[in-house]
Amino acid sequence: MEYLGDGPVQKLIFMDTWYSMRQIEQITTNYPEYAWFDPMTAYPTGKDVDWGPLFPFLCATLCVLLGAVTRPENMIMASYVPPLLFLILVPVMWYLGKLTGGERTGWFAAIIVPIISGELLYRSFFGYLDHHLTETLFSTLFITLLLVLILTIQKEKTIIYSTKSLILAGSAGFAYFLGIMNIPTMVLFLGIGAIILFIHAIYVRNNRELLSLFIHMCLFWLVFSLLFLFLGISFDGLSVHRYTIAHIFIAMVPPVLVGIFGLISYLCDQKPVKYFYGGVIGTIIAGYVAFVVTLPSIHDQFINYLKTFFFFPYADSFINEMQMWEPVRAWYSYNIALILAFLGIIICFIQLFRSYHPVRMGVLVWGLIILFATIMHIRYEIMPVLLLFCLLR
Repeated sequence: MEYLGDGPVQKLIFMDTWYSMRQIEQITTNYPEYAWFDPMTAYPTGKDVDWGPLFPFLCATLCVLLGAVTRPENMIMASYVPPLLFLILVPVMWYLGKLTGGERTGWFAAIIVPIISGELLYRSFFGYLDHHLTETLFSTLFITLLLVLILTIQKEKTIIYSTKSLILAGSAGFAYFLGIMNIPTMVLFLGIGAIILFIHAIYVRNNRELLSLFIHMCLFWLVFSLLFLFLGISFDGLSVHRYTIAHIFIAMVPPVLVGIFGLISYLCDQKPVKYFYGGVIGTIIAGYVAFVVTLPSIHDQFINYLKTFFFFPYADSFINEMQMWEPVRAWYSYNIALILAFLGIIICFIQLFRSYHPVRMGVLVWGLIILFATIMHIRYEIMPVLLLFCLLR
């Protein structure tokens, strides 16, 4: 902080932060409006802005509230936002750790999350004005709320819904909305959530529980859709990479998935389990064919999105954060925690084979996908779910 504030002009970390500062200044000048078209990008034509307004809006709001007027004042005030957002991540990790491995795991998660990952530390520095830390916070919060919702529904066996479960579903929709308004790659975490729901539905095969989960996923979709419909849609078409109505259709995946599996479970009740699995496989095939036929443009975008996310080579972009996660860098960032995480993954598998636990299953699925994503592109090293594997016993 002393270095960045020393001298006649405030400094910022890295190059992308200067673009964020430009957006922050635009918002503070025209508060609360956000410029969805930037004539200074993609010279000489300019281009629509494909990333969301949440992070610069938070920074601009702090500047406005504290009365910052000049550029140095705005830069100093905005520089506090990343570490402040990180402070919110600490109790989220405490609660997620508590759900995963107990009270002690929760406290260890809260203690080590600020220090164990070099990339996460870097992205949360004072003066690092970029959306990565916001992506970390709201993706972690969204998956955590989803796991808590699944666990709550599983425990409340005699009722379809409760005040707590409805609040959790609505909060998950709100957290997902905030994540999308930060950057469209939040869709990845909706996909992770859908995989978690898929595995959970396959395991439980319980009509009442799946009905309850379906109702709550509909509430999740309703909260997100209403917010996005009024505040998020900025472009025409059905693009996943941009802020279009396509995101409302994509958010329908969890409720539709759970609803179909609940119906299959109801129809196959009192029948051999092979009928249930046969219905699931047939539904997946039929659903995929219907998806390709009815929404071919979104299907093609989705396939390209997966290829870009997992297999896009660094040499095609030369963007630093798109590099692969090499062993030396991984060791610098996590050190002995890499070994502990490997052991934790094994322990998690053993625990799940002995006794099914939806939160541990969800953390395992979430962590393994993020681990693969991190190996392909180092930008996902900032996701703190990996450290939970270090703490499982």
